[in-house]
Amino acid sequence: MLVNSVVKVVKHSHITLFADDMKIMHKIESINDCHKLQSDLDSICCWANELGLKFNVQKCEQMTYSHKRNNISFNYTINNSHLQIIDQKKDLGIKFTPNMSFNTHVENCISSCNKILGLIKRSCKHMTDPDALLQLYQGLVRSKLEYGAMLWDPDNNLWTHKVEAVQYRFVKYLFHKENGFYPVYPEHISYLEMCEALQLLTLRSRRKIQKMIHLYKLTKGSVDSFHLFDEMTKNILPMDLHHYSTRHR
Repeated sequence: MLVNSVVKVVKHSHITLFADDMKIMHKIESINDCHKLQSDLDSICCWANELGLKFNVQKCEQMTYSHKRNNISFNYTINNSHLQIIDQKKDLGIKFTPNMSFNTHVENCISSCNKILGLIKRSCKHMTDPDALLQLYQGLVRSKLEYGAMLWDPDNNLWTHKVEAVQYRFVKYLFHKENGFYPVYPEHISYLEMCEALQLLTLRSRRKIQKMIHLYKLTKGSVDSFHLFDEMTKNILPMDLHHYSTRHR
């Protein structure tokens, strides 16, 4: 495609393209880095003008990702128009924030899934087919809970529990549908036991499996993410085999 030729004019920064969406990024450690990024933006503008293309400046934004309190401030421009500075951005359904914390995204996702689950319960009040209810949950709720999960997978027990609580509410509801009572009377039935009875994995287990599958595909070259593979191999400690016996016992 003609648009893909833009990568040839970007000399200092990293650029990504998806359909009609373009992102350009640069690691900023000094004001000189800011000028390099601006230089690439100017080159992109010249490239676009030569092809008769125009950028909608109203839809062009700048965002800084950092854990620092004080970052280098710079007003980037496109065709002499300043870019809007934002502190959050929803991209392909995932909400990004400057500190790369996905808590806001996860919280919004949980809230949305609980509303959908509530709608299913109200709409299927007289439905008795457990398989149909399970398919509704998997298609409308679980699929939303797992979208982009490899990116935002919670790294603490609090958010892991909050995400898992959505599925817990569903399996408890389905248990009541099938048995006529909730799994707390006459004796408590654990969440894991209910999942096992329904042949459901926990959401946390499913996310782990998804990541392992992605890692396997990455090492086999079936995923076009060479930069991720390079970063992964950099973090693998070399093993000194001289200290290990290769004899079988």
